[in-house]
Amino acid sequence: MTAEVDDPSPRWAGVGPALEILALWALAGAQPVFDLFGRNAEFFLAADAGPGEILAFTLAVAFAVPLVLILVESAVRFLRPAWGPATHRILLGLLAVVLGLNVARQVGADHVVPAVVIAGGFVALVLFLAGREATQSFLRYLGIAPLAFAALFLFGSDAGRLVFSEEASVVEVDEGTGGPVAVLVFDELPLASLLTREGEINEQRFPNFARLADQGTWYRNATAVAPSTPESVPSILTGEFPEDDLLPTSADRPVNLFTLLGGEYDVTAFEGLTDLCPDSVCAPAENPDVGNFVSDVLGVLGDTSVVYGHLTLPQPLRDGLPSLGESWAGFLDEPDEAADQAPSSGLAE
Repeated sequence: MTAEVDDPSPRWAGVGPALEILALWALAGAQPVFDLFGRNAEFFLAADAGPGEILAFTLAVAFAVPLVLILVESAVRFLRPAWGPATHRILLGLLAVVLGLNVARQVGADHVVPAVVIAGGFVALVLFLAGREATQSFLRYLGIAPLAFAALFLFGSDAGRLVFSEEASVVEVDEGTGGPVAVLVFDELPLASLLTREGEINEQRFPNFARLADQGTWYRNATAVAPSTPESVPSILTGEFPEDDLLPTSADRPVNLFTLLGGEYDVTAFEGLTDLCPDSVCAPAENPDVGNFVSDVLGVLGDTSVVYGHLTLPQPLRDGLPSLGESWAGFLDEPDEAADQAPSSGLAE
């Protein structure tokens, strides 16, 4: 008969339970979040999150939830020492539920009953193994996992590159300035919706488009070289084809319309999913301060919680979440729609 052991070795000096919580959170929360957002750097561009916000996001994802749980357990152990082991097992069980739901979602168990069965199985397994000395030692060594996953996110993902890359500078050109330049990109506006049956712009419905075509050169057969905004817009502004290993930023696309004209023109730009205009050309609209920083970080974490809900919960429970819709960020600001709407961003897939 194996006896339950709260601290199997003196070397843990009372930090063992905290390390177990860190280990389970790393598997249940930190790893899936870092994996998803690390592959979708566009989320941070859409949220206008700079290096400081991304670093704060990394620390919060890795340590915020386990720190709260550790503080709760520490308070219970301080006030009611006899309740400490039971509280610890309850917290491990809660993390096991989250881990089980995450696994259920990944294997396609997208309904409540199979998801609950899988989550319950994880709870039983974790609680069964939690009192074994070998399992405790393994989990406590695994307590470094949140830090390891955070490091992989910062130094080995596309999103992490946004933290350390330097913005491009203005490109020196010999040509003098000409007239004003305006570039307007319409996302998902089919050309056919502007045309008559004869293939001409419908001047009754779209008089301004028709007038623009009459006064300029209309390339009626022009088309985007990629179906998604993060790939097509950089191609429009650089004249180059998309490349898989390049992000839509001035650091990866240093020669673009903004850097070419920024030395001679006053540039006013709005970019939704790209960051091709460096601050040296397009100065930030607001001076950074603590209030803006905290607000931006909370916005990013709020969106992260919505995405994590879509990533973890079975379908009926996702219906109450804000829809990911057709945007990359600002999910809490979007109107409530069906949660099963296919997200163009690819988040939670």
